[in-house]
Order: sequence, then C-alpha cells, then structure tokens
Amino acid sequence: MPVFCVIIHYRVFYGGEDLKKAALALKIALSVVLVTVMLIMISADVLFFTPSIPGIPSEDKNDDSDISDPPSEEENDRPHHPEEDIPNWSITPTVVKNTLVGTDGDILCETRYTYPSVKANDSGDVSAFSAALDQMSDEIKNYVSKRSETYKTGSSRDFSVPPQITGYYTVNRFSVEFFSITFVFSEISPDGNVGITRFNYNIDILLDSANVTIDAIMNDPTNVILDAISDLDGSEDLALFPNHEKLIASLSGDVWYVGADSIVFTFAPGTIAPISSGEIKVSIGGSKLTDSLSEYGKILLNVS
Repeated sequence: MPVFCVIIHYRVFYGGEDLKKAALALKIALSVVLVTVMLIMISADVLFFTPSIPGIPSEDKNDDSDISDPPSEEENDRPHHPEEDIPNWSITPTVVKNTLVGTDGDILCETRYTYPSVKANDSGDVSAFSAALDQMSDEIKNYVSKRSETYKTGSSRDFSVPPQITGYYTVNRFSVEFFSITFVFSEISPDGNVGITRFNYNIDILLDSANVTIDAIMNDPTNVILDAISDLDGSEDLALFPNHEKLIASLSGDVWYVGADSIVFTFAPGTIAPISSGEIKVSIGGSKLTDSLSEYGKILLNVS
C-alpha cells in the first residue's frame, strides 16, 4: 500500500489535471474500501479490544461474601467477652478537664479523667444499668474534686512541679449477666512523686445492676488468694507483713475485678507487704477459679 501511494503521488506531480482528478478519485475509493474492510473485521470479532477489569479474584481466592465492613467507632467502643453474648448497648466515655488556678493566676492543679455512660441500640431497658454507671461516675468525680482541693491552699512557688491528676477506665468484662470496670488514677504530687489509685466496680446486670461482693461469688477468697500468692514467681522473696492474712481479708473486697477468664486481685505497694515489694497482682483462673466459685458465681461468670 505505501509503494502504491508513492507512485500515485509521482504521477500527480508530473501529470496534468486529469491525472490529479483520477488520483483523488482513487484515494477516495481506497479509503472507502479500507473502512468497509475494518467494519467487516470488527463485526466478525476478528479485531477487538478487551478492557481490563481490576479486582476480579481468581478461583483459588476466598469469596468476597465472607468479607464484612469494618466496625464503626461506636461498635469499637463496646468491649466484649468472646464466649458470651453482650447487650446491644454502647459504653461511651466522657472526658473531663479542669484547671485549679490560684489567686495569683498560677496553676495549682490540673485534672483530666473519663467516666462512662450507656446507650441502648435496641428496645432494651438500660435504666438500672445507667443509674449504676451514674452512681460510680459521681463517686469518681467526688474523688477527683477532693484530691484537687488538697492543693487549693498551696502555692505554686512551693511546687517543684504542678500537681496533676489523670484517670481513665478499662472495661474488664461485659456480658448480659455481668459488668466489671476499673478506674485507674495517676497523681503527680508537688514534689514529683507519682501515686496510682484504682477503683473496681463489679455489677450484676440482671439483678437490677446491683454491686457484687467477692464473698458472694467466691468461697473463702482469703485462702484462695494466699494459695495463689504462694504460687507466684519469686514468692519466696516476698516479705509479707506478719498480719497479711487479716490485711488480705479486709482489702480483697475492693481490689478485685473479673477479666475474660479469671478473677484478678491487685494489691498496691505497701498494703500487704513493704513498698519495696511493689504491686502484688494475683490472678485466679482455670480449675482454681472453677473450684473456688460459689453456685451464684458460676452462674454470674458463665462457668460450668
């Protein structure tokens, strides 16, 4: 085809007007023939283009029907126990920030903490549970307020660092029967020392969200704790106070919470042993937990 065109062009250049007209007519005829041939090839699928379609899985890949949408932020805020049904309720935090300022305008204490509230995502009645959360939140607010007030009469000139109180909560367990939550507060004193304070709340949701005592769900918790302490790594180096049994009996009701598969007791430094021993954390799980639970405790914690 290219050679033929060159020859035509050569004759046009050296021919007359008749040759020019003949060449133009021939070019038009060839163009019509070429277009006709292409249309025939396309209709016969001789010439075709296949667009690329991204994202089509091969046969050995998993079916997309198994892929679910990512959970919303509200769903992520709902802690759960993997082996239990949880209420269709959302636990959401409220953040509180306060700054105590002296008469001279200097900062005397800064506080920042969170407390929870509940919202039902269905027609369930959350009034009793909501009231229980409100009560514990009021206690948390009062605690922070009283701790902050202790620095009200101070002077920033006497502080090595500005006092700070910060707190957060952790939901340890949340099922249709039981709710366990721990508040942790860190307080920086004017001399720079840091103290940790914990508050544990354990609630029977079905029983009008009543507080649960350790004696109600566990048989002889003091001896169970003592046995667990003796099994701790390095227990032989623990210099427990001579009256540690009485101290454990008096403290155990306030320092426990229920996790996914255990009951945990956390004794602050200096409570049942010297401060040098640090925090003593005891976890009761497995067969020890099952054997120590009362019948009510087994029902509440869904343990057979």
